[in-house]
Amino acid sequence: VLNLSEIRNKHYSHQRGKLINMDADIDDWKYSPYNCFKARVYIELSSLLVFVLQFTRISPNQVTLVYALSGLLGGVLLSLNNDTLVIIACLIFYFKGTFDWTDGLLARIKNKTSSFGHILDAWGSNVGYIFFVSGFSIYCFNITNNNIYIFILVFFLIIKTIDFKIY
Repeated sequence: VLNLSEIRNKHYSHQRGKLINMDADIDDWKYSPYNCFKARVYIELSSLLVFVLQFTRISPNQVTLVYALSGLLGGVLLSLNNDTLVIIACLIFYFKGTFDWTDGLLARIKNKTSSFGHILDAWGSNVGYIFFVSGFSIYCFNITNNNIYIFILVFFLIIKTIDFKIY
């Protein structure tokens, strides 16, 4: 069992190492203030979630499913023609990454990393992406009544269906 400070330190260290390999620096506020801010929000919130979840039977894969479901929920809310729901959807899409950063950390803390967890994580990301694009296309159609957005959505879904990289 780790205290919150140990979890945060572990998380910051892991994310710095991971992101530096992708040529991203979460400490370079001048070059990328948005990414630095968002990384800190995700690290702080996911560290807090992991601190609580380490005392439960909730598995990292269950957290990943919440991540995927939040993408689905965000897409549905975004597609509805209601300004309040659209704002809630935007907040869901912004903060859902917290679950993505939580599942891996929880897996490392509980020593439950797995190949299946990695595949599930990639699937959850793809679900969120598809529902964001779908919800946004329907949102654009709702505010413009222009059928081009529906055609773009159908084309996008066909392309995603035949994308061999996924398989």
